[in-house]
Amino acid sequence: MGIGAQLIGTIGVCIFIGLWLDGQLGTNPWITILLSLIGVVGGLWVSVKDLL
Repeated sequence: MGIGAQLIGTIGVCIFIGLWLDGQLGTNPWITILLSLIGVVGGLWVSVKDLL
């Protein structure tokens, strides 16, 4: 359960930051898309690292 929460937390934080930045810069939805992809890759990286 800890790894799943870590993965969801990483993605959620990246999406939240992306939404905030898009609102500030008026770039909807590009920064959110970019940061969500970075969050998925980063979350999977940390999850796999923890499993090994």
